[in-house]
Amino acid sequence: MVIAWRRWAWAVTLVVLALSAIPAAEVVLNLPDPLIPNVQMPGDIQVTDAPSTVVNITFPSIPGMTIDVPDEGGSVQTTVVNGKATTTRGIPLLVTARVLGLNHIPPITLHLKDGSILQTQALDVRVEHGNPNLAGEAY
Repeated sequence: MVIAWRRWAWAVTLVVLALSAIPAAEVVLNLPDPLIPNVQMPGDIQVTDAPSTVVNITFPSIPGMTIDVPDEGGSVQTTVVNGKATTTRGIPLLVTARVLGLNHIPPITLHLKDGSILQTQALDVRVEHGNPNLAGEAY
């Protein structure tokens, strides 16, 4: 009985260690704050340690807002810390808001090549007119 319990405990320990070694994918929607009404503004979705390549993105219907993925662009960054590699892919977005106030963006769904699905968190964004005293580009 004791030997069977030890084998079971050892098996559970191995499974926990194996699962802890699997990187957890993280998906973050980044948008400017605030969004300016009727202006196409850049944003992105950052996907960290995805188990596969993103093949399709499903955007929710958002009244008064459109989100598009440009034909070109994107980024890939790999960092290695203490022998552990982390890869983050940036998917560029172009967002146009038409309704002033606080707008709710439901989760955006990313479909991966291996059949798995990732989602962003829901996000509330402000849409308001920009400061007319500010002009040009800041560096």
